[in-house]
Amino acid sequence: MYPLLDVFPPERTALLTHDIDMLVSRERARFDRDVVSRVKASTSWRVEAREEKSAYQRAGHVWTLTKRDADTVATIAGRKADVMPVGLAAEFFVDDPAARDSREVLLVGAMHSPFNRDAIDHFVEDIHPALSSIPGVRFTVVGGALPPEVVGFERVANVEITGHARDIRPYLQRAACLVVPLRFAGGIRIRILCAMAAGLPVVCSPVAVEGMGFEAGRHVLIAESPAEYRGHIERLLDDRAFALGLARAARERVWRSHGPDTRGPGLVAFLRGVMGDNAS
Repeated sequence: MYPLLDVFPPERTALLTHDIDMLVSRERARFDRDVVSRVKASTSWRVEAREEKSAYQRAGHVWTLTKRDADTVATIAGRKADVMPVGLAAEFFVDDPAARDSREVLLVGAMHSPFNRDAIDHFVEDIHPALSSIPGVRFTVVGGALPPEVVGFERVANVEITGHARDIRPYLQRAACLVVPLRFAGGIRIRILCAMAAGLPVVCSPVAVEGMGFEAGRHVLIAESPAEYRGHIERLLDDRAFALGLARAARERVWRSHGPDTRGPGLVAFLRGVMGDNAS
């Protein structure tokens, strides 16, 4: 929709970028297992870079969802971008996280997106073999449109694939941890915010929380190899006190930065701050 920037006065336009497409495509060109997809991505990211740079320079205001993306806009377009606050509704938050006796590892994602398709493929091929021997562990995948390469995963022991779910909260409430093994992505991971609000510990790749301001080891556990995923997940399953401490710290951090006030007063204050009289 960015061509509409030519229709309205620049001072009354704001371009909200939920991620930086050129970054996603550039990283997809590195990681995608499909040769055709890699070649396509290696070409498209350069086209996207030109289009995004032009759009960012023409807009009166540019808003991103993470500091990482705001810094990228500054680098490629030579201009400031503001980070728009993202808040969750109160019903996503538990009053106080409780210790969990579950041994269920949860994965959530809309599988039509290339980074989620790559993540589930990466999990099935590279990470799951390192986890499957953990005593009592089981796995649940929530999300529709699974890529053909991993459809057979549902026939593996202790694996449940639910398909699309309109409400992921029941799964967040019953699991032991959420795993987000993204190898490339952009924007903000709402599923991580929802999990933390629900008191569910999160294990993820560095890129999954890049720019979101979480502290590794305090709010989230970061893994860069199958062995690290296993180590973190085993600790969460076997050390309930540690898992509970992580969940409580993450829940409080999300409440402060992404709680209900951010959806209302926080967003209004942001709009007035960046748009001034044009906010109305």
